[in-house]
Amino acid sequence: MEGRQEGAGEAQRNPRGRPRKYSDELLVAAALRVMEREGYAALTIRSLAGELGTSHTTLYNYIDSIEEIEDKAVHRLTEQLPAPRSSSAPELRVELVAYMQAARALLHQHPGVMLSRPGSAAANRFEEGGREWQRVLLPYAPDQKTLQLALGALLSTVLVAVEGDRLHGAGFDKRNHGAGAKPAADSIAHYSFEQYLDAMIDLVLPGLSA
Repeated sequence: MEGRQEGAGEAQRNPRGRPRKYSDELLVAAALRVMEREGYAALTIRSLAGELGTSHTTLYNYIDSIEEIEDKAVHRLTEQLPAPRSSSAPELRVELVAYMQAARALLHQHPGVMLSRPGSAAANRFEEGGREWQRVLLPYAPDQKTLQLALGALLSTVLVAVEGDRLHGAGFDKRNHGAGAKPAADSIAHYSFEQYLDAMIDLVLPGLSA
C-alpha cells in the first residue's frame, strides 16, 4: 500500500497495482476484534476473513500471512508503553513505575491479544521492552542475572494486579485504599498497586532509590 490511506469506501492500490479493498487500518481493527472476542490463538486467515465478510482466498490478495497482521495489531497496542528516556536513578525509577502501570492497563484492557503464548508477537514485544529496560537499568543492579530476576518480579506484580482487575474490576485497589492512604505495617494486603510497586523496587532494585 502506498503511504497514506484513502477515505472510507474508496479503493486503494497495493504495490502490484490491483484494487485494494482492505486497508491496514481495517485489517488490524478486525484482527483485534477477533482476538479480544475469541483469544489470541483464534486469529487465522479464515477467522479474519469471516470477521471482514469475505473469503480467505480473497484475503490472500491483501496480506501475505496472518503473522503480518498480528504484528501490526500488537504494535498498535504497545505504542502506548513508555520507553526509558532518562539516565539518572530518580527519573528512571519514575519511568519504570509508569511503564509497569501502563503494562497493567494494557494487559487489563486487551487480554485476548496481550496475554498470549511464548513466541507470540505480544510476548516478543514485551521481551524487546524488557531488553531495553535491562540496558538502561544495568548500572543500578549488581549484575545482569539479578536485574533479569528483578524485572521478572516486577512483571509478576503487574500480572497479579491484572488478575485482581479481572476478578474484582479495574482499579479495585484504588477504591479500597484511596488516594494517599497509608498501608498497614503488618499486612502487605493493604498496599495499593503503586505502593506495592514502590516496595518491590526498593527490594529488588535498591540502586534506583539512591
